[in-house]
Amino acid sequence: MRLLRDFLLLIWGLASFSVFGAMPKFLCASTTYIFQQDQQQEKTKSDKSSTDPFIHLLNTKTERHNAYNPVEKVFLHSDKNMLAAGETLWYSIYVVLGPSHQYSDKSKVIHIDLISPDGEIALSQTHALVNGKGSGALEIPNNLAEGNYQLQAYTQWMRNFDEEFFYIERLHIHNAKIKQEGYQEIKEEIDLQFFPEGGHLVADIASKVSFKAIGSDGLPRIVKGKIVNTIGEEIAILKTFDRGSGFFQLTPKKGETYFAELDDGIQYMLPEILNNGYVVTINNRDQNRIKVTVQASESLRELPFYILGHMRQRNYFHRKFKFDQDQMLKFEIPKSNMPSGVLTLTLFDSSRNPWSERPMFIYNNEELNINTKLDSDEIIKRGKVSLEINVTDRKGNPVATNLSIAATDLNQIKKG
Repeated sequence: MRLLRDFLLLIWGLASFSVFGAMPKFLCASTTYIFQQDQQQEKTKSDKSSTDPFIHLLNTKTERHNAYNPVEKVFLHSDKNMLAAGETLWYSIYVVLGPSHQYSDKSKVIHIDLISPDGEIALSQTHALVNGKGSGALEIPNNLAEGNYQLQAYTQWMRNFDEEFFYIERLHIHNAKIKQEGYQEIKEEIDLQFFPEGGHLVADIASKVSFKAIGSDGLPRIVKGKIVNTIGEEIAILKTFDRGSGFFQLTPKKGETYFAELDDGIQYMLPEILNNGYVVTINNRDQNRIKVTVQASESLRELPFYILGHMRQRNYFHRKFKFDQDQMLKFEIPKSNMPSGVLTLTLFDSSRNPWSERPMFIYNNEELNINTKLDSDEIIKRGKVSLEINVTDRKGNPVATNLSIAATDLNQIKKG
């Protein structure tokens, strides 16, 4: 997991991974804990106070890491995502700092690449940035083959980190004169990826396993099949639900190997099964709280563990737990002190080794309300258009912001 790897780098030097050797058993009993945060705490204020030495040390290292490794994020607002060869793609550019989402004044140049269906760079541009903002246009050549392309944007600073954090927007380019030769006739190989909740499959512990089916063009695919063991017994049904994604339940057995077998007979091996470990399950459907369930192998249930929650490089939750006599531990985390964004919960064992990680999206209804009004319903070709824009927060208070507007002729192209 990418985020778990980042945490490993962050706490490098604190401890090394441990391996335990006891046979786990089925977990069933449970206890629920509810943590009430200070309601007067600011929504964007992180939770740093702790008397536990490990949590204090981790917070200190996190702050030091963030101070020397600021994160930039890029967003492009393009006027359309379906266009024909010979057209021009217009876009506005926004570069912000990760924790605060304020405009970044660190990077002065942004790189824009148009990636072809075969993964090659078809076009490349650079644009100047002024206080984190810019704009540009990409002229699509008449000789560019039809297909699904990707618009990629990043700063030079972002190249120090994983390329998966680059901004990516999918585009479809139509060209009736030039087709992608043989592109539709090639039998593609589907990339079927598996994501056990919390990061690992652990023997004799029930887990939810999500999966994603991706084609050679990077777009989702619909797949159907089944999960089987080494002797071909059907364990679960495999079927995509939405945008190439789906999930199934699995209680893996020690020493067993499992495969996903599609209807066309192609098999994909599931991730390796750990003999000992933790499984973290999240229920994020409640608007006000996150419901967390932690299960562990028998050899780990006598030892304490930590749960830490980070969002935008800040600590919003940290607690030390112990299973006591129960085989399953449940607790709830209120969302009232968190901003909207991706919260990542990481489980550390008593030796300070990260075992499991679970990201989730927190939505606290913080979007802006944008209302527009034209000065006239009569639109003249190439004429001047006056537009009144009113921006408020969810309570109706006016908000100062920067906006970009894209206007497209609906008679010429369909907005994707």
